[in-house]
Amino acid sequence: MGARLLGLEPRLRASVQIAGFPALTFALARGQRRAATAFQVLLEPESARRAYVAALAPLDGARFLGQRAPAPLLLQFARDDEHVSRLDAALYEAAAGPPVEVSWYDGGHFTLGAGPAREERRAFLRRTLLPAARP
Repeated sequence: MGARLLGLEPRLRASVQIAGFPALTFALARGQRRAATAFQVLLEPESARRAYVAALAPLDGARFLGQRAPAPLLLQFARDDEHVSRLDAALYEAAAGPPVEVSWYDGGHFTLGAGPAREERRAFLRRTLLPAARP
């Protein structure tokens, strides 16, 4: 959802995206993580999976990221994320283009909700949005 918003809303002056998929269809159809396994095992037959992916494809975030305004963007990922793979993270960064900062944290997906990741988000938004916070 965040990637779509970035591509459609030109008024954003800065953004933080936390552990996102650049293309949910890619993650579901070809991924090796939990969501992909469930999708590939539970949705039968193969034709139903193909139809679902085809219907969802126009909403993939990567289709919107290239249209985003050139505002500062922070991407945060977890090294041991059980949902978003390192390939997903690399694709997200490439689709976003500059200006982008990327941070990695030890732990799983839910470690990004608090602690150092939260503090970095606050600092990034202060630095990019508050004129007084700039050096």
